[in-house]
Amino acid sequence: MSASTRPPDSRSSGSARALAIEVLRRVDAEDAYADLALGGALSKSSLDARDRAFATDLVYGTLRWRGRIDYLLLARAKRGIADLPPDARAALRAGAYQILFSRSTPVHAAVDETVKLIRGLGHEKLTGFVNALLRRLARERNALQYPDREKDPVAHAAAFHAHPAWIVERAFERFGEEEGVCSLEANNEIPPLVLRVNAGRITPGELSAQLGEAGFPARPGRFAPGALVLSKRAPIGALPGFSEGLFAVQDEASQLMGCLVDAQPGERVLDLCAAPGGKTAHLAECVGPGGSVVALDIHAGRLGLVGDLCRRLGLANVESLLGDARKPPPQVARGGFDRVLVDAPCTGLGVLRRNPDARWRVKQDAPGRLARLQSEILDRARTLVRPGGVLVYSVCTFTQEETDGVMSSLLASSPEVVVELPGKVLGRACEEVIAYERYMVRTWPHRQGIDGFYAVRMRRKG
Repeated sequence: MSASTRPPDSRSSGSARALAIEVLRRVDAEDAYADLALGGALSKSSLDARDRAFATDLVYGTLRWRGRIDYLLLARAKRGIADLPPDARAALRAGAYQILFSRSTPVHAAVDETVKLIRGLGHEKLTGFVNALLRRLARERNALQYPDREKDPVAHAAAFHAHPAWIVERAFERFGEEEGVCSLEANNEIPPLVLRVNAGRITPGELSAQLGEAGFPARPGRFAPGALVLSKRAPIGALPGFSEGLFAVQDEASQLMGCLVDAQPGERVLDLCAAPGGKTAHLAECVGPGGSVVALDIHAGRLGLVGDLCRRLGLANVESLLGDARKPPPQVARGGFDRVLVDAPCTGLGVLRRNPDARWRVKQDAPGRLARLQSEILDRARTLVRPGGVLVYSVCTFTQEETDGVMSSLLASSPEVVVELPGKVLGRACEEVIAYERYMVRTWPHRQGIDGFYAVRMRRKG
């Protein structure tokens, strides 16, 4: 825990803990998305910057390490934790997170404040259980034991690296055990804050200079030409240029998807699964005021995020539409788009470092179920591209069903669609992310240090 996430004292951090516990409860009991739940809670709070950072660390840290926390708690509990009230379970996990991972919160404070929270939540009868369990965990935290790696490598990795067993199995199948463990470790790292410069308003060099002068040094990205990687995390709104719309927050891998589309000035482009809008805004910047982008999404609330981002960036050439990509509204169904991006709904296993709650929300049957949805969307998308136009399929995951499986199905049934080499538009800087006969783009957190994406660029025959 950095100085910015350290609670100044128990009195001022109590409300930060309470906010974090409520967010964790919602994620656990209501399948809420952590980023949206936390963002909404912070926007309504009066917490100062340090307490906001502390609450954020509690939420994401507890979610990131929930698998290890649960394993260690269950090994020491006389009763299970699954039957605890969701708010009490969230408080217990957050208390354990502070004991196991905080370098600045004293153990006694983590225990005492958790017990206070449990009591304040109306669970007086649980205070003794929680107090005893956390104190035992604190006493034994330097001699913790996990499943034997030699006898059961999956169980060991699931507990130690805090992933569901089925995700561990998928990682081992894809990479082998040694590299699979590296991929799990990468998922538990705190990702860097990456910006995509709004090329219509400022250059990367100019924005980098402004950031440096304000105490936020940044370096150019390795792969995406408009990327700046900050050396430390910070509240987005505190960065110079935020309110002026000089940048969007977007990982390099995500930026590469826009680069792969390679939209040109004056073109008509469709982003078929647009929310939250990072790629939409990128495409809008590329086509310029003489072009247009249609942003379609099935979720009204998330579609609003697209409009918010485009307004902040000063992009007036985006039309946001609510609708199902499989059955698009008339103005989309008419087709004729120069380029179509299908950044499809997926399991998100490539972005677990950014969305640690997803590892507990996504179920084992999700890859097959989502692959069917992705195939339906992609099959409809190919009809919306004009002859000679470009179609890009991307997902932020690595399962065979959602990547090669979906593409194989499309190419087998759609002879009018042909794959194009991505190197022509991505250039030499991206050679290491182009795989399998050099026709697809694959990125990995543990290999390139950017989010995990899969993408293929295609063209519809004229």
